[in-house]
Amino acid sequence: MNDHQSTPRLRREDTSTLRILVVDDAAEDRARVAEIVAQDVAPVEIDEVEDHVAFFRAVRENRYDVVITEQDLHWSSGKEVLHAVKSLRPAVPVIMIARRADESVAAASFREGLDAYIPKAGELGVRLRASLRSAYRRLEFEERIDGLEDRLEHLLDRLNVAVFRATAGGELIEGNPAFQRLFGAVLDPAGRPRRLASLFEDPAAHRELEARLAADDQVRSFEARVRRGDGSSAWASLSITLRKGPGALVVADGLAEDVTAVREAGEALQQARDDLRAVFEHSAAAVAVLESDGTIAMVNSAFERFSGFPRHQLEGVETWSRFLPIADGDRMADRRRVLLGSPDTGPRSGSFDFIGRDGRRRRVHASEAVLPGGQRSVVSLVDISERQRVSDQLLHNAFHDPLTGLPNRLSLFDRLTAVAERSAGGEREGVALILIDLDSFKDINDRVGARIGDLLLRAACRRIEGAVAAIDTLARCGSDSFAALLHPATREEMASASAAIAEALAASFQFGDLAIECTASIGMAWAGHREGVNTLFRDAEWAMYEARRLGGARIVQFSPDAGDPSL
Repeated sequence: MNDHQSTPRLRREDTSTLRILVVDDAAEDRARVAEIVAQDVAPVEIDEVEDHVAFFRAVRENRYDVVITEQDLHWSSGKEVLHAVKSLRPAVPVIMIARRADESVAAASFREGLDAYIPKAGELGVRLRASLRSAYRRLEFEERIDGLEDRLEHLLDRLNVAVFRATAGGELIEGNPAFQRLFGAVLDPAGRPRRLASLFEDPAAHRELEARLAADDQVRSFEARVRRGDGSSAWASLSITLRKGPGALVVADGLAEDVTAVREAGEALQQARDDLRAVFEHSAAAVAVLESDGTIAMVNSAFERFSGFPRHQLEGVETWSRFLPIADGDRMADRRRVLLGSPDTGPRSGSFDFIGRDGRRRRVHASEAVLPGGQRSVVSLVDISERQRVSDQLLHNAFHDPLTGLPNRLSLFDRLTAVAERSAGGEREGVALILIDLDSFKDINDRVGARIGDLLLRAACRRIEGAVAAIDTLARCGSDSFAALLHPATREEMASASAAIAEALAASFQFGDLAIECTASIGMAWAGHREGVNTLFRDAEWAMYEARRLGGARIVQFSPDAGDPSL
């Protein structure tokens, strides 16, 4: 791919592998996406799924860093895949690829948490790589910080030390090349020796140095502002020793080190510490620093508010276990011991219940990382109680019909998958699926209005539930169709249930003074082994369409011989 040549391949320097799930029922499109990802990211592990069975197994059994899905799937849609992924793991980025761009789908999906929407037409590779690269921004930032630290270390290694000698009267006698690079020549332009005092920017600093030398023949690490040979100002650290001759001062031997960079680095470090403290203190997340034994060493204001305790009652007093349920205490203590003893100092995340001073439990997401030295760790807490409630509701919505409250088509396929995995064969272990399509519902809906139509659907749902007590799952799988799953069930039980449903729907529906007749086309299929269960929906759907083709208001059982259905 030509556009790839201009963009260097992104590699994970920490050797961790990026896990990506590609959801598409077109093998060629899956292969294309996987090729783009594999060319751009290393190391990477790519899983590909083409149907609902593989999708649900993948998202339940694995943790993915990114999910890439096609917008239009024959068994679902990219939007429903988005719902399922975000319901299970809200933080996982989801990228949707569309064969045909649809602005309304894109807008709705972004409102529900979609991270990127990429039309397949145009520069798919470029846009997909750009979306994937956003996941590496934090890594790139950390790598830049590491680069700055390396350069600072290199600068410190190259610092020069100036060596010089002066007379008792303060005249410079000699200086090594480092001295000359720092301060310039020992002689002035007229060829006279420069005075030691001329090195200092502030005469008061020179007088203080002389006073210290008078009191003690040696001064170490005396820092003052000096003038460089080019006239610029610098910070220098001076150490001078007086060497006396008989009864008189003879010479002063000295060392001078340009510590400008160190001073500036120290100021920058102090500024960074101040900034870090400010970030720590004003972070919206509740943050605590813990000792190795779990004692709380330091907390920020948000933790005070979150826990209900003032700082002085926490720092050095309380232990972390104070805020954990008793059942979780030992488990969390073991986890911290493993974290502190691991060579991997990266953050570890998890969720648990946090008990504040008021005794109320809140669900929190915690991230804990070991601080340099390995004896302390920092824990950051975010209250996800409301997010958890919303997530549970979204998960329910993703698998249920909002009108009737019944499981939807996705949920039915999920149940069929579970049944298929358990089905061992045999008459009593059989699985029956009955599809019920309300005849002429569209005409009825157009004639009496959508409100009555909705009431009719709910009433039909109640009648089906009342007609067959042994229904394993009743789902709404279309605008005017339902599916009843029976397991275990014999063929006779399936036929009996279908007849009971047909009889229950045959009676007129009464809404006030309005009576509505609404029959049903019913298709049923039975399977006695795993392979049969996998095609059960297709078989029952064929039978339902056949019942409708024959005029409706009838029951058709699937037969392998499509030309001779059993009525």
